[in-house]
Amino acid sequence: MYAVTPQPKIRNGAKYYDLLVTPTTSHLTTATVNDKEKLVFPDSMFSIGLVTHSWKYGSELQFVAFSRKPPMLEKRVDKEHSYYRLECGYLPGTHETANKLREIANQLDAIIGYSEPVVSYSTKPKKEIKFVADILAE
Repeated sequence: MYAVTPQPKIRNGAKYYDLLVTPTTSHLTTATVNDKEKLVFPDSMFSIGLVTHSWKYGSELQFVAFSRKPPMLEKRVDKEHSYYRLECGYLPGTHETANKLREIANQLDAIIGYSEPVVSYSTKPKKEIKFVADILAE
């Protein structure tokens, strides 16, 4: 049921797990700077990571875009200026992506030690239980 648990990188006592690292597929990663400009990361990679045992972050799931090249400042062309956002080039919306995300959920469960509750039952008939007070009353 669970995928192989990734080995963490330990920095300052915190454990960092790389659950997924994938190249940008559909578009570049951008970060809005102001009403007229945005940062464009030309060769960014998209990743999903988990941090545990961190005195600063506690335990959190992180969605990260990173690049080996510095970002470039470009003009914003969209007309929607009420939001400032980071837009990562996410995975394509396919069945394969859904399976990758399921694997990440399984890795999270394995790392944090979660397992589905096991419910068991017996098909044997139950014996009548007699209480001490009932036995003494007989």
